[in-house]
Amino acid sequence: MNKHFIYLLIICVFWACAEPSTNTTNNTSQDTTSKKQQTPPQNTPHTLDQEKFSLQYPTGWKVTEGSTSGKLATLTTEQTSAQDQVREQVTITLQRSSTEAFTIDKLEKIIESQVSKEVKAIKVTDKEKQANYVEMEYTGNLNDRKMKWKKRAWIKGKEALVMTYQAEFESFDKYLKEVNSMMNSFKIK
Repeated sequence: MNKHFIYLLIICVFWACAEPSTNTTNNTSQDTTSKKQQTPPQNTPHTLDQEKFSLQYPTGWKVTEGSTSGKLATLTTEQTSAQDQVREQVTITLQRSSTEAFTIDKLEKIIESQVSKEVKAIKVTDKEKQANYVEMEYTGNLNDRKMKWKKRAWIKGKEALVMTYQAEFESFDKYLKEVNSMMNSFKIK
């Protein structure tokens, strides 16, 4: 009878010790499952929210806060290969007028003048003017490379916020859909 009691006691001890670890394992499994469900999908846009503006940008773009006067932020694509020497980028800059508020027409002329000074062999390929922004696409040479740009500028009184997409000519269309989404999500504060 003593042997049966000891065997029964040993079985109860094993059962008691095994039960909490099973619960712990189940809880951990449930916690992991709920964490996986909370993780957003990879194509969910991120928000860049600054004092002057906000915009949505896709996964795969690295944000660098502006470090110089007038440059608010830069978004850069990831390097796709060892041969990828130029990374596509979007810069957001701030221009101020010291005298009077910008108009769309004045801003368009200022941007055209600036671009023609910055880029060699410039060729404007597209221009668009809306009530709240002016947009321009152009090609040219920069550091002996054929490049393409898309620039959109918005006005708020004596300030203009300018978003510029820059890419090698051959790579320009690869990110254009993402850039257009960023430009369309742009909001001035």
